[in-house]
Amino acid sequence: GSARLDSAQNFNGKTFAAGTSVDSEVHYRSWGGDVAVFSSDSLLENSVGSLLVGFRYVDMGFEMEGGGQRSDERLRLFYFGLGFRGEARWGDILSGVLQASGYFSFGGFDDGFDLESEEWGGFIFEGMAGLGATFGMLHLEAGWKYLSNSSYNHEDSDDKFEDNDFNFELNGPWFSATLRF
Repeated sequence: GSARLDSAQNFNGKTFAAGTSVDSEVHYRSWGGDVAVFSSDSLLENSVGSLLVGFRYVDMGFEMEGGGQRSDERLRLFYFGLGFRGEARWGDILSGVLQASGYFSFGGFDDGFDLESEEWGGFIFEGMAGLGATFGMLHLEAGWKYLSNSSYNHEDSDDKFEDNDFNFELNGPWFSATLRF
């Protein structure tokens, strides 16, 4: 997006003055998987509840340019998490889906391996609601998804100091295809 700053902003060690026109870009890529480790019929008729265990690998990039300056930051983290999934079946094909999961990332180094990242962490919450259709082993879902991500990374080396803190929310329509066996 593009904007004119109302006040001075510090971004990755650079100060963008008030009144500066800036262009910014955000890149967010996430790969992952979830496995239902426990599923059971629930108290409601024709419904199933499942406990999920999963992971996410997230690659985030943020860029800002304006006033003769350019700065960018990148953060890549691996998350593990737990979640719950509820599914109500309406006939042989159609179902309603409700799912919520939380994923955590944390760690640190004494930098004995010269990895530069001394500590990192974060939390992802994913919530979704939608409809599903099952055709044999193929299960299709569509609906609305909400994602909240809060992450940090601290790096300190001879030639580099960075302290990256990111907080943002994404939401919108989603579609997925799953093979069930």
